[in-house]
Amino acid sequence: MSFPATLKEKVAQANRILAYTGLASGIRASLGHASARDPDTGFVCTKGRGYTIDSLAKIQPEDLVTVDLEAKLIEGPPGVNPPNEIKMHTQIYKARPEIHGIVHTHASTSVLLSVLHKPILPMCNDGGPSVAQGVPIFPSNVLISTDQLGDAVVEAMGKHPSIILRGHGPITTGRSVEEATINMIYLEEQAKLNYQAFVVAGREHPSLTKEDIEAHRESLNELNELPWLRQQRTSEPTRTGDRLWLIYSEFVS
Repeated sequence: MSFPATLKEKVAQANRILAYTGLASGIRASLGHASARDPDTGFVCTKGRGYTIDSLAKIQPEDLVTVDLEAKLIEGPPGVNPPNEIKMHTQIYKARPEIHGIVHTHASTSVLLSVLHKPILPMCNDGGPSVAQGVPIFPSNVLISTDQLGDAVVEAMGKHPSIILRGHGPITTGRSVEEATINMIYLEEQAKLNYQAFVVAGREHPSLTKEDIEAHRESLNELNELPWLRQQRTSEPTRTGDRLWLIYSEFVS
């Protein structure tokens, strides 16, 4: 049974978006992977290892590998294996049925703050909710290559949407690979703002509060109900994350 072609295309786009946004570029051009889980079969599609030129910027649907939840290879190009950290994906998918997309990168600012044990606090509206409940730090930089290590990441993550492997890189999740990808972009943006605030104002710098995040959420809901906007609206409003995915997927098409 093949992985759905439309979903496979989104996984390929997600990998290229990570390169386009600088999350997998430069010395990190081959590092990281996005995956999606097919809700019908439970199979997982992701970037593999073994390409002649191993670069996320080049990934196309036909380059991807498909595995089952035990990491057994179902299909993929000749000579290409599942990624070294496939257990990172399969163990999270096993434990979190609501998750259908996972992204891992070596995003530099998130990595830096994890080594410094500096929490990532919400600093702006864009992506603020994704870090408002805190981002756990997994206390090791090793490759997540076994069931036991994958399960340890799951335990450390709890119900959070993301976690950072100390000195290694963040993992973000979502109800889809699109959401997981945008969550990764948001996480690194918040990390950069935290680093800048750390430099300017010190370790105990101010940040947005949970109340601030909730107030912004409520203002968006109220905006959608304003009579003058409802009268002029010709289509349903889209979420910022959805708009970003459409923009980035167009850029990398």
